Parts: sequence; C-alpha cells; structure tokens
Amino acid sequence: MAPGSESVRTGLLSPSGAPVFGLSPDGPDAATTVASLVDRSVDVVNIFKSWMTAFPADELTAITDGGSLPAITWEPWNPGRGSVQPAFSLTRIVAGAFDDYLRTWARRVADWPGTLALRFAHEMNGGWYPWGVTTNGNNPADYVAAYRHVHDLFRRAGATNVLWIWCPNVVLPRSEPLEAMYPGDQHVDLIGLDGYNGGTDVPGRGGWLSPEQIFQPTLAALAGIAPATRVLLNETASTEQGGSKGHWIDQLVGYVQRESRLAGFVWFNVHKDTDWRIQSSAESIAAMRSALERYPRPT
Repeated sequence: MAPGSESVRTGLLSPSGAPVFGLSPDGPDAATTVASLVDRSVDVVNIFKSWMTAFPADELTAITDGGSLPAITWEPWNPGRGSVQPAFSLTRIVAGAFDDYLRTWARRVADWPGTLALRFAHEMNGGWYPWGVTTNGNNPADYVAAYRHVHDLFRRAGATNVLWIWCPNVVLPRSEPLEAMYPGDQHVDLIGLDGYNGGTDVPGRGGWLSPEQIFQPTLAALAGIAPATRVLLNETASTEQGGSKGHWIDQLVGYVQRESRLAGFVWFNVHKDTDWRIQSSAESIAAMRSALERYPRPT
C-alpha cells in the first residue's frame, strides 16, 4: 500500500468525503461518555504518546473495537521537562539517535492489524516543544529532515498502514513561515491544524475569536503550500469565559461544513488551562448535540 493511497486516506475520510467528528479524550472511557452525551459516534479518537512510551497496541485496538479510527499524537520529548531538551533536538533525530526506538515502533505498527493516524511532532512552528523550529538550536530544514527521517524509516519497516499528519499551530504573530517546514506531498497524507478560542480565560490566544477568525488566515496560507491536501482541525476547543461557548460550537460545526477543504475537527476534551471539555456546561453539551444533528455521518 503506497503512502497517500486512497485506501489509507479513507480510513479517516469517508468515501463520501463527509467531515469527521473526533475527540482527544481525557481518559480511557471519555470518548464513550461524550458520544452518549452528544448522541453521535466519535469517528477519530486521538491519544498523546511521548517517546518514553511503548507502542500502545491494546489501547489502539480498544479504540478500533469501539468503531473509531485511532490517532496518535507522537511527541519526541520527556513530558514535564519543558521545551529545552537538547537530547531531543531535531538534528539528533536525523542523525539516528532514536532509530532503535523508531524501528521497534515501526515493526509493531506494521504488525498491528489496522490503520492508524500518526501526528508526529505537531505545532512545530511554535516554541513550546523541544521539536519547535526556534527551540534547541532547531530550524525549519531540521524539522523537514526529521519528519522525513521518521516517515521513511516506517516505510522501510513495512509500516504502510499509517496516515501521516503534518500539523502546525495556527500562525501567530512572529511565528515562522510554514512553507519552509512542510515535508512535501510525498510525506504528508493529511494536514492538521491546531487553534483554540481562549476567550478571557487563557492569555495569549487573542481574546474571544470565532472559528473563522482563528483558522481562516492559516487555511488560506496552506492553500498555497499544499492545495490538494485536505485539512483536519486536529486540536480545537473553546473556553466558557468571554462569550457563549454554545454559540461558538455551532459556529465551528457550520464553518467545517462550509469549507469543503476541511476534513473535520478533533475536539480537545480536556480540562487543562481552562475547561475545554464539551461537558463543561449543559449549554455546551446541548449545542454540540444540536450542531452534530446537522453534521453528516461518514459512510
């Protein structure tokens, strides 16, 4: 199966092209709970794994058995130690410092009887992770080389059951241009894009912004980088503070449906710097349930 083949892509995207509803849950049973609350099955379940962990075969199988596509956000770092971790610099990845670990994962992926999405080293255009292009002496060319190195190692190991997601953060003031860090169409099956409405509760996110205000400028920039590749809103959510979260959810689902290039959205359902969860209020739950009633179901 060649990378980027339709059979891999449609593991995430329905044959009809209908947008997906995904979730990054805050626990093993959270996706089931949310599905019940909003009366809608979850098409994609995203989990976060650092390079300190083994391949989570049982966890992925449980997601698949629940009817969802498993997606892994794969993070080359030691969580909790901040962005300055020279041991995880991009040049060390390219030089092969982690190849034994990568080959072990690749072999396990190849042997796993299913398709998964892999979002390697997301939000590289920011400076808050060790793989960021402005951190640990990294630069955009290093990022491209590291992404291709990991991708190609998986290919050589026979792990072709992977949908590769390249996922920047929405472009922020002073962030690096995206063109220089795009690995190329041969290495990217789907583009992800992360952006949040932090309202008055989360500093540094621009205040209360509509989904279109958050995503459209970067979506326009991506059209000039990889015009044929669809875009998944890979991390998004809204706070309750500063406006109506229910109205924002309705806006988000409408925006995804209007923009034909969008492949869907993955809601970050975690109480972290604010309560991003759908179940943060009865209004939020009702709004998501109502909005998803108008949302096509992939076939």
